[in-house]
Amino acid sequence: MNKVPLEVVEQIIDHIPSGSHHLNGSIHPGSLDCLRAASMVCSAFRVPCQKKMLSTIYLESQCNKPRASHYPSQRLWHLFQLSPKLASYVRAIHIRDDECCGGRTFWLDEDEDLPKVLRLVAQQNSVRYLALDLCRRSQIQREARDAIFAICCTESLTCLKLTNAPICIVDWCGPSLKELEIKHATAQCWEQPFKTPSKGSLKLLNCLSISDPFNHGSDSVITHLLERSSVGQLCEVRKLGIQVTRDGPPFSRELLHRFLVDCACSLEHLTVDVLFDTVADGPQSSTLADISVFAHMSRLNLVIRDPPSRAANPTSSAALCPLLTFSLGHIQLDTICIVVKEEKDTTRGQWPAYWRKLDGTLSNRLRFPNLKNISIKIQQCMQDRPRDYREEVEPYLPKLRKEGILRFSPVEGPG
Repeated sequence: MNKVPLEVVEQIIDHIPSGSHHLNGSIHPGSLDCLRAASMVCSAFRVPCQKKMLSTIYLESQCNKPRASHYPSQRLWHLFQLSPKLASYVRAIHIRDDECCGGRTFWLDEDEDLPKVLRLVAQQNSVRYLALDLCRRSQIQREARDAIFAICCTESLTCLKLTNAPICIVDWCGPSLKELEIKHATAQCWEQPFKTPSKGSLKLLNCLSISDPFNHGSDSVITHLLERSSVGQLCEVRKLGIQVTRDGPPFSRELLHRFLVDCACSLEHLTVDVLFDTVADGPQSSTLADISVFAHMSRLNLVIRDPPSRAANPTSSAALCPLLTFSLGHIQLDTICIVVKEEKDTTRGQWPAYWRKLDGTLSNRLRFPNLKNISIKIQQCMQDRPRDYREEVEPYLPKLRKEGILRFSPVEGPG
């Protein structure tokens, strides 16, 4: 077996399910047992199995065990002490702090081995993915923050995911960062352990996803990114997702427009899930970003939701109007996906008028010569019997129906 070519060994190992390696006192037994068994077949299998087992590490606490006896980093640090080389196999790290067991399982400020593990991994310059999923009350010891800073500065890091984490962490990343996901970022500031020269961060960023970017007013995520990135810094962004699940401050729409324009020259895929302002006669078009600026866009995903605070306002369904802000042709646009999440009937009130406007806009082949697929997904409450949405909506879209590019499907909603 030791004479089997490495390429063949790696192919065999690749067929073993990876299963996330949770070093938190519990390990998923199935796939890891298979990898352990394979590693003992012969020496040729040992290193490939170790690399697969340690490629993705989850550091998180458990509610059902005494905290002092099972800090998440304890076993991992013990493993690295036995063989420091194993730290070079880590490619992805997930750090998660959670609230349970009476509202407290915070461990990041007490796990003494966490800074040691992160420092050793950072020295390998091999981590490509880092995820921080924190609580609002998470406290991270200074040594662990410094180690996170060191990982962000490495040239290997290409993907960063922040949940309830300080937005300032983005500032630490170097030019290798290509994917960034930010959910409910906080305005908390972590002091940098040492000064680093400007690396022109975000210049190579090609995938960006932001949820609730206006939570902190003047300290919002959008403001932060606009201020720290000069014109052209986001010129490589190919895929952008913006989700606003709550109303922001009055200037948030202007900030959103400025931010979208900053990404306009390269953007290909855009997902917009935003609560738009409405008035008695329909949406305030002046508050909607003109998506005509995205001349290279090939796919648009638009999510329409009813703002809870305006549930009684029948014109909130008029959020279809972002599609009507097209003022220029989009030669490369080939796919549009519309997801409607509303409790009201989508064929009453203002809806028919907007469906008809949508039909007239998107059927204009001078503006959309390559549009080949329009997918419409409408929310369906669980207690409702299945309905044929095609029969309900399609009559208002005669031109698109004639072209045969419409697709309908239900979306399961609250019941």
